[in-house]
Amino acid sequence: LVLPDHAAPAQRSNAELMSAPVDAQLVFKRRGVRVVLGLASDENAQQMQSGLGHESQAIGWLDALPLGATLVDVDVGAGAGFHAAYAAVARKATVHAIQADAQSRAALTANAAANQVANQITVFPLALIDGTHGLCIDQLVAAGSIPQPRFMRLDAADRGSEILRGATSALSSPRFASLLVKCGDDAAGRTQTIQWLGTLGLLPDDKLGGGQQGNAASSEGPYITF
Repeated sequence: LVLPDHAAPAQRSNAELMSAPVDAQLVFKRRGVRVVLGLASDENAQQMQSGLGHESQAIGWLDALPLGATLVDVDVGAGAGFHAAYAAVARKATVHAIQADAQSRAALTANAAANQVANQITVFPLALIDGTHGLCIDQLVAAGSIPQPRFMRLDAADRGSEILRGATSALSSPRFASLLVKCGDDAAGRTQTIQWLGTLGLLPDDKLGGGQQGNAASSEGPYITF
């Protein structure tokens, strides 16, 4: 399998670090962990602060990662790289972050540097899909670009189910442990995705809501959060 050149990790440069405008700063503190996020404006900082108030399940899932875990983090859309930075800081995780949006990628890279975890986060400038119509997780694993995931987080406003289907082999692996998903699917789409993940042996974690309003799943207690 030959991957396109853009499937390689993005090279960090001083120019890229400076390309994310930083006029405001948000400091997130939890259980002795401190994560700093540089944001484009005070309004962005307020939006991020408000958004993090609804991320308790995701943060709890990250808190449960083993120390030194390897995380595949797929974020489709605008973001500042909070989850990748938090995992690297709080759990000393190695993160393979997949982000198609250039501005979000620049923010992620800059915030990784600001939290002194740039050496733990590898950023891939990719837009993933199911493998039929575009690059997918299974192709990246087969090519050795990323390791077989044991822990994976997906945040996608749309095409989330397609991205998951492009990770069928990875999710089916006996090495896979836990999946956290936030998708913009409607109720019917969420139900179909949960049923499909069940065919791979990934079952919702009742502690996080049973697969309905924020939950999780896997052979060891995977997570499926919508």
